[in-house]
Amino acid sequence: MIRHLTTAALIAVSLTATGTARADDEIPKAKGHDAAIEKLIASNYTRIYPDWKAVKVLLTGSRTSWEIQRAPNGNIVSRSIYATILTRKANECEVYSTYWEQQYDGKSFSGEVQEHGQGATVETKIDCAKIK
Repeated sequence: MIRHLTTAALIAVSLTATGTARADDEIPKAKGHDAAIEKLIASNYTRIYPDWKAVKVLLTGSRTSWEIQRAPNGNIVSRSIYATILTRKANECEVYSTYWEQQYDGKSFSGEVQEHGQGATVETKIDCAKIK
């Protein structure tokens, strides 16, 4: 599951996605809280990666609510948000940060959220003692 990036690449991606660099073993600070969004992301992360448990979801992007995505004609197509997930599998833990997107069906947002990182995904091993 780990994408092999150099430390410099991880910091560059982290800067691009969140606006702040972080050490490899540091948990980023949440910039907001929305229980419904966090629950939706956690359940879908666990569905995508069944061996991993989503211990906690943090809204760490520059926006702490959904950002609406529109087609060139102005129609709504989806919504997205950047989040960090603290994950655990046996004795292994990670900080996993990426964009999540939910499609718009013409009347409402529905269905599961999907990973939509497009180069903004950061995945870092972390000491499990730091995840509470």
